[in-house]
Amino acid sequence: VGGNGDNRTRYAQAPCEPGHYCKGGVKNVCPDGVYGRKAKLQDPKCNGYCPPGHACPKGTIKPLPCAPGTYATGGAYSCSQCPGKPPTGPSRQTCFNSRKCCGY
Repeated sequence: VGGNGDNRTRYAQAPCEPGHYCKGGVKNVCPDGVYGRKAKLQDPKCNGYCPPGHACPKGTIKPLPCAPGTYATGGAYSCSQCPGKPPTGPSRQTCFNSRKCCGY
């Protein structure tokens, strides 16, 4: 807590909040492809890699589920668009963790 603009001086230390990890007293955002659900993380992998069927952009606390018409393999920072033209009507997509799930 506190310090000057270079983030190297401080007068107290606060626990690192979710979506971040702290190393050497410096707070860092959890990188793309991982998530940080808990506070006080110290590893750049935060809580772990994003699970399949979800996206984890920088600073993710809870993995974001892929929307119909998209999919993601593990460790993804965004969901990928299914190839081809999406069908009209209700989605036939039965899973979101592989391109094979797209169903068209």
